[in-house]
Amino acid sequence: MIHRSGGVCRAPDMDKPVILCLNEDPALLAALNTGLSGEFQLESAAPADAAGAVERVFQSGRDVALVLVNGAPAPFALPALTLPESKDPATLRQAVREELLERKYQAMYERAETLESMNDVGVTLSGSFDIKEILATMHDAAGKIASADGVDVLYFGCSTIHSRALWHPAEPSRENIDATTRLELLELATRSGDSAPALGADGRQAFPISYQDEQLGVLFVSSGAEPGMDTTRLLSILTLQAATALRNIHLTQERIQFERLSAIGRMIGSVVHDFRGPLTALRGFAGMLTNQKLNSDDRASYGQYMVEECDRLNGMVEELLEFTRGGNFTLKPERTELGSYIDAVAERMRVQFGSRFAIELKLDYGGPVHIDPQRMERALWNLATNAVQAMPKGGRLVIRSVPAAKGMVLSIEDNGPGIPVDVRHRIFEPFFSFGKSEGIGLGMLIARKIVEAHGGTLEVESSADGGTAVHLRLPVQDNGIAREWVEAEALDPAREPQISKA
Repeated sequence: MIHRSGGVCRAPDMDKPVILCLNEDPALLAALNTGLSGEFQLESAAPADAAGAVERVFQSGRDVALVLVNGAPAPFALPALTLPESKDPATLRQAVREELLERKYQAMYERAETLESMNDVGVTLSGSFDIKEILATMHDAAGKIASADGVDVLYFGCSTIHSRALWHPAEPSRENIDATTRLELLELATRSGDSAPALGADGRQAFPISYQDEQLGVLFVSSGAEPGMDTTRLLSILTLQAATALRNIHLTQERIQFERLSAIGRMIGSVVHDFRGPLTALRGFAGMLTNQKLNSDDRASYGQYMVEECDRLNGMVEELLEFTRGGNFTLKPERTELGSYIDAVAERMRVQFGSRFAIELKLDYGGPVHIDPQRMERALWNLATNAVQAMPKGGRLVIRSVPAAKGMVLSIEDNGPGIPVDVRHRIFEPFFSFGKSEGIGLGMLIARKIVEAHGGTLEVESSADGGTAVHLRLPVQDNGIAREWVEAEALDPAREPQISKA
């Protein structure tokens, strides 16, 4: 295309924006061209051909920076400047430059506002885990960007998180897609997998809400004409932000569901692990009772062991229920003679663990304590079982008690391989297990919970060279149980175990 500027014909510069003058006065064009040709392409056309001139510029791939008119409005609502009456070149150039500069600043201000608004929308979308809120935010932002009242957002739903398809607004108004068409579009999109542009209806533009190759929904925007390039880009950015937010929700919900199922599996495994010990003991005692040559004393003893194991199983069920509810343990404390209590627990451990494990008692204090016997035995069994499982070839288990300045310390020590430093901080995590083939890691957590319910602390001391000691530091109750003994003993600090927390 050849254009005319100042009476001279030459080929247009395709890299420069166009200033279109709707006046073909050669003197005027020459005055304008002087000083502007370095930055802009000056073209002229008769006022009657204004629309055709603008279309030719657009078809050539160039932008119209300004239309100079003699009072008539510019075509297509383009930025316009009414030419001053003066034909002085300097005056004309100054008027054009001032208008261009003002419009440049206005465009920069509007773009900054748009970017700030898009940033706010992005922050809102990224921080939301409510699908309906995301659709509503997207609807409002698209309406502002496109200056349109008829905006509809379709979310396809996600089967992996059991979320259904949604429209926003849920109830269509006169400007929105009607309910019947919505059903047709949803069926078409979910069954045929058509792309978003193919779903455009009733003069509406359709923008896909896609994350990589996965289409999550469609944004429908009503428009009387094809939206401009900037509007299209902003709507594309908006759909990408929304798609990312929706995809994050999908991934998070899928992760939560996976963790729930995994936790259920681990919990089942833990129940099986914890119940196996008492059940094995019950089976062993039941087998012994079938011996016809068994004397009455042994029969009564084995029967009592079986009753005690059944009670332990029942206590484990109750603890498991309390653990899953997340509540605290309800204790039934009573005055208990520690010496005889530990003797009975140790005897049951010897029967359970067998001859490969030597269980030694070193009780510097065996007097009265105020504990819940069943709960505390459960904690001791958990700790002893962990120690035994860490020594598959057998070993030595020591149960020790010593008085302490504010109560007493009951310890379970083993000569196993010890706990590596890099995992000691994790030993109280639910379902964490290390160094043993059985169990999945609830024993230590439940044991600590029981001890803390008594007002005490559970601490671990382990050496990389071998050996682990778990110390149950239990307070002396205000009712005076064991206090007189502790105060009268004139404790030597060297007798109290030196505890280093894991």
